[in-house]
Amino acid sequence: SGEVKTYYYHRATGTRLTGEPGSVEFIKSFADAEASPIVRDATLGSLIDKFKEPKTNADWRRLADSTKSEYTRLLNGITEKYGTLPLEGVEERGFRRHVLEWRDSLAASSPREADNKITVLARVLAWGVDRGHINTNVLEKVRRVYRSNRSELIWLPEHIERFTNIAPVELQRALMLALHTGQRQGDLVRLAWTNYDGKGLDIRQGKTKARVYVPCTSALREMLDGMDRKQAVILTSKGGLP
Repeated sequence: SGEVKTYYYHRATGTRLTGEPGSVEFIKSFADAEASPIVRDATLGSLIDKFKEPKTNADWRRLADSTKSEYTRLLNGITEKYGTLPLEGVEERGFRRHVLEWRDSLAASSPREADNKITVLARVLAWGVDRGHINTNVLEKVRRVYRSNRSELIWLPEHIERFTNIAPVELQRALMLALHTGQRQGDLVRLAWTNYDGKGLDIRQGKTKARVYVPCTSALREMLDGMDRKQAVILTSKGGLP
């Protein structure tokens, strides 16, 4: 509506204070808050800490180490910006507006980074609602500002042919595994001969922790069967090392 409102909170307990600063009502509400039991976990920063606690969040335990590291980096920036905000303030619609304005300012230099921060924060709030720490997630259904067009990044047959004509055989094998399994780079470089049964590859994915069985195409099987098995892993460097 365009109306501006200002809310005051007692930082230690997260209690909303009533009245205007200096008024009798304000002083009384402040005194009441001071007299109430101190709740030191009533801020967004404390909610983020709980979200990152493996003992209380199974979702966090299931994340890959690389994902945890990236989440921690993003959440540190969010904590620096909003860590002392009481949880009652997190539930206000005005918090959504403020966060989106912050997102838009970050997007001026890095749209993807801005989106990632809001996505992670929204996940924390959703977890907080699920665990009863807050009543509502005001960042539900936030549209992303970053748009990528990867349609021209597809390798066509002619690109693959150009690569294999000049690439060392070790890189040709890596490309072959990637093309015929669709697995991530990190999973492929760890792939061992014990994962190959002559017909397919039994892969434990590092990111999802899921176990998948990928049947080999005839071309991939021919390549694997024709390789020397000098190392425990399938892919090696030119010097024969993993």
